[in-house]
Amino acid sequence: MNYLAATAVQNPIKDGSKIPYVLDILPHLKVGDAAPRENLKEFLNRWKEIQHPHIVVDAAFGSLDMASTVNDWGGTATLSCNSSTHCFLWEVLSTNLPPGTWRIAYHPETHLLASCHAVTDDNGKKHYQQIISSHWTVELPIEDADGNPTVEDQMPVFKEEELAKLKVAQLREICKKYQIRQGKKKGDFIEKILKRSETVHQHAHQVDHIFKSISSDQISDPAPPHDLYKEWFSLIDKADKRWYSVEDSHRHEAWQTKLALGILRIAVMNAWVYASNFNYAHWIAWRESLLKELLAK
Repeated sequence: MNYLAATAVQNPIKDGSKIPYVLDILPHLKVGDAAPRENLKEFLNRWKEIQHPHIVVDAAFGSLDMASTVNDWGGTATLSCNSSTHCFLWEVLSTNLPPGTWRIAYHPETHLLASCHAVTDDNGKKHYQQIISSHWTVELPIEDADGNPTVEDQMPVFKEEELAKLKVAQLREICKKYQIRQGKKKGDFIEKILKRSETVHQHAHQVDHIFKSISSDQISDPAPPHDLYKEWFSLIDKADKRWYSVEDSHRHEAWQTKLALGILRIAVMNAWVYASNFNYAHWIAWRESLLKELLAK
């Protein structure tokens, strides 16, 4: 088994159809030799092109940390995420979410988006798809859906020099009004008020937006982040499907044999994709033609 990094090229004879092309291969020689997320980082380190691509990976790789890693590397990413990873986030986003709708949480500083999509399977059972992406941008309102000011507008921006002029009794009233835990000394009061003021004015519009969403709001399908993921994540499976349609299976125990055949397999698949862009030939027919040509030599 090998870890593969793949992209897709346009099918020369069918609009909207893609054929997979493998960009890199990382040998997987024994159980536990590398974790999926470490393998993805290795692929990023090995990328030599100036332009960094958009990365689409399944839930074995998905996390906020991995999305941030891709961002820092200079690319963007759409990653599926298990419900057990950042479970608090998915619990919030899935609350009161009916099938055929989705909901997002967006962090404007990192530009990371977490999206939960409610769908039903063939048996009518509801389940959720979780996506983390750095590919999208979202504008968050400073007012709620009813036009009411958010907490950010309701609480003033407190400055240290202004608070220092107030008496402890006045500082205590501020703490009571905005439900801030009181201190024992005047400096404690000032520190706690400043900390709350800074937190509210940096993050309150995000909190208000999410609170409003989980109370009643959701977005109806289509769900672009999830549609993008479904369109691109299965490239390796599509390549495998073509290969298995012609593979003559044999059991190989030696890792050296497995590695050599794995590399040759990718070479054959990529040669077909490359040749098809000049003179398209269906996969099986092209394989048969190539075999006859090799045997003739």
